[in-house]
Amino acid sequence: MIEDGETGVLVPFGDEELLAKQIIRILSTPQLHEQMCQNAWKSSRRFSRGVVAERWARLIREMLQVGLS
Repeated sequence: MIEDGETGVLVPFGDEELLAKQIIRILSTPQLHEQMCQNAWKSSRRFSRGVVAERWARLIREMLQVGLS
């Protein structure tokens, strides 16, 4: 869901120091913060209830077809 550098940042699990540095970097750079917010908002449409439900339905149909072949 997160696109590193586009809709947010990814840091290794447990690296609290890097996480803090990235949060400070984003919040102290208004243009970067605004761009990431806009990108995240646009990207969020890919995860709407209807889109996710259709993806699950398609996956189940495909699995059933493979299982019946």
